[in-house]
Amino acid sequence: MDDKLMISFIIPVYNAQNTIKKCVDSILAIEYENIEVIVVDDGSTDKTAEILKSFDTDRIIVIYQENKGVSAARNLGINNAKGKYISFVDADDYIISGEFAKFLKDVQQDRDFYMYAYESREKDQIRKITLPVAPGIYGHDMAEKMGDRLYDCPFSRNYKSDYFGGKVYQYLFLTDFLKKNHILFLEDVHYTEDTLFCLTCFKYTKKFEVKDTCLYVYEVLEDSASHRFREEFWDEMIMAYDRACLIMNREIGHRNELYFHFGNYNIHCIVKRFSGISAYFECRRRIKKMVYNTLFHTAILHMEFTDWTRKEKIMIFLYRYRLVPCIYWLYQLRNVRKRMPGG
Repeated sequence: MDDKLMISFIIPVYNAQNTIKKCVDSILAIEYENIEVIVVDDGSTDKTAEILKSFDTDRIIVIYQENKGVSAARNLGINNAKGKYISFVDADDYIISGEFAKFLKDVQQDRDFYMYAYESREKDQIRKITLPVAPGIYGHDMAEKMGDRLYDCPFSRNYKSDYFGGKVYQYLFLTDFLKKNHILFLEDVHYTEDTLFCLTCFKYTKKFEVKDTCLYVYEVLEDSASHRFREEFWDEMIMAYDRACLIMNREIGHRNELYFHFGNYNIHCIVKRFSGISAYFECRRRIKKMVYNTLFHTAILHMEFTDWTRKEKIMIFLYRYRLVPCIYWLYQLRNVRKRMPGG
């Protein structure tokens, strides 16, 4: 790529005083001169703003807005981006600077977007996320297939789906492609908004390229928003899935298996959030509400796969017959084992 072409890195940030410096430094360390870093501070109340002011470079543009959510912050970044290409970075993650510099040398202007690999890091464990397709240049037909698979979820060993690219931070997007097709983040969706954004890109792309280079590090933080209990989690996930089907004008993924996954994860978060003895009855009440949810229970009754592990068979049985006390104690046992050395 010609060094004269600008790359815009967009970072939505909310109360990230412990991570934002490392994130920004990793981008500034890329050996490519024409870079702008657009940081949208989404109403932070900690020292994030103070840290951002400490950077002595005109390559950083800080935009402040009242708290509207990550989608609104990213959209504001898109609207202010001057770069030929856009990369989205989360404030608690970082770029692999040297590899990104090498990658930019090969970027061509006729790709709607690039997809690349990334690493997931949780404490001392590092895992490279498998790419959904082999490296290469693809057209609209492959994008349609990938769109159909975005909502596949490998929750079971018999579920043969691989990860299919629903994380917005593993892409470099052509700015004109986004703006020409009016592709923005849905601000009324608060969970999997990045998946819907990627899905829309798959719908409109005519040419994209997949690279097997690891350019990004996703830090798995236990207290991050995606790992916390959310009151509206189930409703948000169902709404997002329905929106995904509307975007593609057909049903995608496997609805029953997805509903099982959403409900199962919701119960996991409920037990983790209401884990004390004093919260015992509240926890059971919430589990009961979930297992008696019509959509969830119907999905359990119509699961298509049969090659389950023993643990999976036990869980399906408990859900199918709505054995709330057993579900509660099974999850408590899981949590105790995880807290034990070697658990």
